[in-house]
Amino acid sequence: MIKIAETYQKKSLDSRSGLYRVDANFNLEPYKHIDTAQPILLLLHGTASSTKGSFWELTAGPIWSELLHKYGTNILAFEHETLTKSPLQNVWELLKQLPVNCTVDIISHSRGGLVGDILMRFTEDAEGFMEESIALLEEAERKDDLQYIKALQKLAVAKTVKINRFVRVACPAKGTSLLGKRLDIFLNVLINLIHVSGPVLMPLVEGLKALISQALESKADVTVLPGLEAMNPESVFLKCLNTVSSYEDELPKGFSNRLFVISGNSKFSVSLNGLKVLLTKFFFKWDQNDLVVDTASMYQEPAVKLRSSTF
Repeated sequence: MIKIAETYQKKSLDSRSGLYRVDANFNLEPYKHIDTAQPILLLLHGTASSTKGSFWELTAGPIWSELLHKYGTNILAFEHETLTKSPLQNVWELLKQLPVNCTVDIISHSRGGLVGDILMRFTEDAEGFMEESIALLEEAERKDDLQYIKALQKLAVAKTVKINRFVRVACPAKGTSLLGKRLDIFLNVLINLIHVSGPVLMPLVEGLKALISQALESKADVTVLPGLEAMNPESVFLKCLNTVSSYEDELPKGFSNRLFVISGNSKFSVSLNGLKVLLTKFFFKWDQNDLVVDTASMYQEPAVKLRSSTF
């Protein structure tokens, strides 16, 4: 199943992996150097997707022109593997490539928000996670996660990256109910959304169907793919990410109200697409959701000194 997921990711990312510069026409070009004296925007795409898959529609309205006006050639995109790599590994690879002493604004979509949350943790305090969270990982024998945390602690000290504003769209901050059940259901929902969303992601449908076949053979065990396991509401990773004690003793110390949370909720209509919404609502037990993530999960926040802005 890992090999099929790797093949799918390579196709969805157009064989790209790492940090890229986004030009005015939304083409991705290799990132070599950036002016750190100017504002930097970082785009973090969603599950089983890419920067174009998650953000291409920005170019259809005035928002893209406004972003170009503010950031110019300082728009970066992190193309990363969301199925076979954990969010911790994603952040380690991202932080290695970000320039030293830079200040970054972030726009994330879906699972990209988990990457942004972790990055913000380590940029606020190089320790990243509380002792209680580390103890949970040790108890669960999550050796890979612990190794990436140690590596991130060292990188955070060396890089001194700062996060200015973070716009987090539809993030599964407390996981998604779909991955608390069966992996094949989650992948089927992604296929339905691709059919609804348009042509950009249509070439990826066959790859997702192959993954569904393998998911059934593995008894739909979500832990087979570490990138998806991180979105299981019962995962040790999410318990660590959302573990808090008190604002005084907690690491990070508390973000300074720079998080903007954008949530969504799908609604039923009398159409074929409306039927797909209805079926998905059934899996979410009729709780609010955007067909992939529970709306309530999107509001889960890292510790903040002031409440984040929500939309």
